Amino acid sequence: MKLSRPIVAALAAVLGLLQAWDSGAFSAGSTILVLVLVAIAIPVATLILFRNGGLALVAVLIAAVLTVVARILSPVPLPELTLAVVFPGMLVVFTSMAEAKRELSIEASKTQESR
Repeated sequence: MKLSRPIVAALAAVLGLLQAWDSGAFSAGSTILVLVLVAIAIPVATLILFRNGGLALVAVLIAAVLTVVARILSPVPLPELTLAVVFPGMLVVFTSMAEAKRELSIEASKTQESR
């Protein structure tokens, strides 16, 4: 089953927001909330704007660092906040990997046809 990038991006955003809500990030203060929302938005934006798998991985790592910083700075405990990036990050990385594999198989079939 092939999903378009905007649909996968929407799923990643919804999963991230639900996990952030579940961990209590919305009651942790505006600074923490901004960090969490940026951490969720970075991989989603990367998925929509770029097709580079390496860039997607870097975006997920940056988002993970932002959520760890948010957990450290938060005045309230945020037990599962890192999961707000893990699930969307997995979607982003796996989507990028699947597209790269698909492109390689297309190039391989073109190379075989030209022989």
